[in-house]
Amino acid sequence: MGHPDEITELAQFLRELGAAVDRWTSHVNDLDGCPWDVQPGSSLAREDDMLRPYFLSTRAWLSATVAVDFMACLYASLTNGRAATEDALMFRYGQAALVRGGLENAATAVWLLGTPGRTRRAVNRLKLAWKEIEPAFRLYDFVGATPRRSADDLKARISSVLPQVGWLPRADKPDWSVEKQTRVALDWSGYGAIVQGADEIVGFHGTASAAWSACSGLSHGEEASTLAMLARHDMGGASSDVTLASFSMNAVVLRRLANVAAIMLHHGFALYERRRHAALSCDNRSPTSR
Repeated sequence: MGHPDEITELAQFLRELGAAVDRWTSHVNDLDGCPWDVQPGSSLAREDDMLRPYFLSTRAWLSATVAVDFMACLYASLTNGRAATEDALMFRYGQAALVRGGLENAATAVWLLGTPGRTRRAVNRLKLAWKEIEPAFRLYDFVGATPRRSADDLKARISSVLPQVGWLPRADKPDWSVEKQTRVALDWSGYGAIVQGADEIVGFHGTASAAWSACSGLSHGEEASTLAMLARHDMGGASSDVTLASFSMNAVVLRRLANVAAIMLHHGFALYERRRHAALSCDNRSPTSR
């Protein structure tokens, strides 16, 4: 870093990100306004009732707050815990992983809340519950814990909710068993598919998916992403067929990636607010105790 344009870009990026993190943090901790509270009669309350005990609202709010956490960590890593200045601690790969975490979770909130069709939104919620079963039981085995219910019991419980949300077996697959129909309906396609879905809901025209792919590539140290996304500084040849080079993250690139995550998170909170709202008071319950 050192080019005047990049220094100016970085200073503006730090100011914008710091202000956004302050707003998000205040929002998710607002015990007076209770922005997580799903009020009776709202569209989100009706979907929660259909999905009981797999509340869509709780999962969407969790995703949004996790996104805030990632974006706050991004800001803290850039400023190194100090007040924002024109100087920042830039990492080649780690901060892209934080942006990816923010974008994935913000997109999950948008995907849960904004997918057209109540049944589709409800099935999306059940997909998340279904895909978390196997990793949870691997964790139980690792720590030597005994779960209260078996994996089969949990899958049966989720399967029993499917008819409640309006899901019907596919008529074009009459030879498939109900069990197979259920597995296909709840198949987990990965976070790339979630980001793509949220991209379409928000109207990003592929920008969110491209940003997620870039951040994912850097998170895994992929060569293609390294060459495409990072600034390269050649250091001369180590041999006739090897050239030494160093790489650095560019503030302009990181700002653009982070802006996509920030816009997605804004849409997630806006969707939640619109769908949960009713003119009733709340009781300051924790959003994770529902």
